[in-house]
Amino acid sequence: MILHKDRYFEHLYDVKLDLVTVTWPDIENIYLPEIFHSVNVLVENVKNYNIKNILVDARETKLLASYEDADRVVKAFTYGLAQSQLQKLARIESVNYQRESSLKQLTLEMNATFSYKTMFFKDTKSAMDWLQGKETLNSYIYF
Repeated sequence: MILHKDRYFEHLYDVKLDLVTVTWPDIENIYLPEIFHSVNVLVENVKNYNIKNILVDARETKLLASYEDADRVVKAFTYGLAQSQLQKLARIESVNYQRESSLKQLTLEMNATFSYKTMFFKDTKSAMDWLQGKETLNSYIYF
């Protein structure tokens, strides 16, 4: 079921798995206000529908802004989710190694602070296994 769709996100909700799947948008300076609005809508949907799991697919995401601006978007998303009933956030990594390393550092702090857990994955199957509690020791990326 589609909970919301705009230029940046399509919130696909799987009721059975209590899971929202989104493709993370390209982050461009010129569109930051719109992106922040879309992130806020996503967070509100997670809160309003009491969603427990999110899968963020960032494989095709391009960063066309500074890391600082991109981090502001991520923090708006993650800190907003901290006020929800979310339990797990799985991120399928982009090919931008530097960006993913930066995000993993942020995630170390978030996992120590927030009640939900965030993990990074190379593929959808491993992410879905973790979200459904079927993970194996090889399936996730440690950092």
